[in-house]
Amino acid sequence: MMRNSLFSVCLICFLGLHTIQAQVHEKLVLSKDGKYVYTVTGSVFKAFEDPIYEGEKYWVRTNKVPVGMNVILTNPVNKKKCGAVVVDSMKNLSVGEEDILQTNGATLRMLYPNTNNFFRKEIQLNYITPLDSLLNIAAKSPLEAKFDRYKKLAERFKKYSPNDLGNLPPMDSLKVLSPVLPVSQKRSLYKFMMDFFAEKDPRKSVKYIKKLLTIYKKEGNKEKEAEYWLRLGKTVNALVDKTQVDYRNSRSLKDPAKIAALIAEKSGYNAKDIIRWNRFGGYFDPNFLSYMKVKFDLYPHPEQLSDKEYLKYLEIRQAQGQKDKIAWALKELGDLYRIKTGYAKAEAYYFKLIKLREIGADKDKLVWVWGYMADFYWEQKKYTQAETYFNKILELRKQTRDYRRVIWALGGLRYLRYSQGKLDEALDYQRQVLKYYEQLNREERGYILSAVVSGYLWAFPDKKELILSYLFKWFEEINSKNKTAQKYNDESKALSKQIANIAQSMGKYELAAEHLARAIAGQKKSLRQLNTINDIAFLYQKARRYKLSKKYYQQGLKNTRKAKCRVLEAIQNYKLGYFYDAQSSPQKAEKYYRNTVKVLQKIDDNSLQSNQSNLFADYVFKGDTYPYLFVTLGDIYYELKRRIQDAKVSKQFLEHCIRITNNLKIKEYFRISLQRN
Repeated sequence: MMRNSLFSVCLICFLGLHTIQAQVHEKLVLSKDGKYVYTVTGSVFKAFEDPIYEGEKYWVRTNKVPVGMNVILTNPVNKKKCGAVVVDSMKNLSVGEEDILQTNGATLRMLYPNTNNFFRKEIQLNYITPLDSLLNIAAKSPLEAKFDRYKKLAERFKKYSPNDLGNLPPMDSLKVLSPVLPVSQKRSLYKFMMDFFAEKDPRKSVKYIKKLLTIYKKEGNKEKEAEYWLRLGKTVNALVDKTQVDYRNSRSLKDPAKIAALIAEKSGYNAKDIIRWNRFGGYFDPNFLSYMKVKFDLYPHPEQLSDKEYLKYLEIRQAQGQKDKIAWALKELGDLYRIKTGYAKAEAYYFKLIKLREIGADKDKLVWVWGYMADFYWEQKKYTQAETYFNKILELRKQTRDYRRVIWALGGLRYLRYSQGKLDEALDYQRQVLKYYEQLNREERGYILSAVVSGYLWAFPDKKELILSYLFKWFEEINSKNKTAQKYNDESKALSKQIANIAQSMGKYELAAEHLARAIAGQKKSLRQLNTINDIAFLYQKARRYKLSKKYYQQGLKNTRKAKCRVLEAIQNYKLGYFYDAQSSPQKAEKYYRNTVKVLQKIDDNSLQSNQSNLFADYVFKGDTYPYLFVTLGDIYYELKRRIQDAKVSKQFLEHCIRITNNLKIKEYFRISLQRN
């Protein structure tokens, strides 16, 4: 009942966290007096407690300007300015991309005099750089020193002007130097230029890759020539027209054709092309029933893709007889033709790859290709061919007793059946997967089972009865087979939990509570056990089995007292109050609501520890973790205001929360809520 947190929603909206984040804008301008001035605009990060820097009234922490430098801060709205010194970086702060600096209250009050809310305020930082002096020093240096200094200066200019790399003075100077440099330094210059432009302006990078290729061809250096043919191919093909769509929220993710059809409907592209371009067959997971790809590439002009560079690379590697690099080139060409021309030419290169890997005794590399082919055919819904390759992998891995990869092959067969809608057969393969986990003594059998069953429920919401009946049979089989074996224990608990989840979603609350109760004994951590006890109590309450519900809520209260955990004892009192409130017993409910405050009174100041500095932090007690404790306390505050007429009770509750919490940031959250209400 605490999971839809009214407190956290209200507070987040109040603090403005729902607003669109500010963007960072950077520019470098040459002023009239010949100085390069760096200007960056973004958000200010204001801590709840200011660090103290001796002798500095106005200061900033930023990653944009070196420590020790003087800067000018400007409020872009009222144009107020304030000088400050950079005292530190922000490398140890958890800040957003839009937060360009942190500063103190004195600085912010100077810039924003009419407000106390400095959260994500827009701010501008100006820094007069020493770049003009450094350029003069480089220009007067000897040739060899000049070359190195201009390269270092180019990186500094790039930091202050990341989006305008083509017009930087050091780069212009390096271009002028180029004709007079010896070959060794030219090679060094071209490599520098290639890497300098690679990320932000790859078209310029292509020019220098070609210059390096020319040098290595003249030198007869085949190894370097192959390396730069490959780099040229990757860079050129990365420049091909391409758009990308993000698609991640649909039950149809079990079927690539349905995803592609939905993307095609929105984008106007052919669904079959979308599948082929995005290698849909390569993203199944052998354990989880979710499709792992969420970003999809669309090519308006796939014919622009170039194979020339990869063919040159392949030619050199074949002449050298480097088998692994030949194999890599064959696969890359297959992948390229898959996008550029279609499956047929891609398949031809994949078959060449299989023939290459069939030579020799290294079966691992051959099996890797089989797995790739299984995915390749599964994507095209050629299930017979896909199954053939999965079975080849399965048989070979069984022979070598490589159980980890046996599991992978079985996972592939399971996913194959799953994508065909053959749920019974998919579940049978899953049981085989768990059988082989026994061979590995894997402890996460139950975790894997839970995740997979969740996947089935997500993909087949209309087949809950079938899944539930199958899990019942599975559960009975495990428990009758060996009631004490540890290797079955996690699986049994996982099945109980999944049966409970499904039963609850179907409105079978009593059945859900009965199966969830089986998990309590195996839970060693007391706080996890407490959560399960409360879930059972709530399920029995929904089933109108009030005596059983009360029994479990009271059991939870006994557990918190036994553990001597006052804050959870207070929460448990609230839960019992809520229980009676729901049954229209206001006097009993109020008794427990008041007990909630009485228990908090017994807790020492600043004794409530958290493992994070935010409202959503977990509570750590004797090495055990209680999730979202502070959100829960905030929710209880709002519920007490609504459910009990005496307003002092809810106010006292939150005042105690402020008093006992040791984290200053969380205290501030609670204070804001108390002031507003």
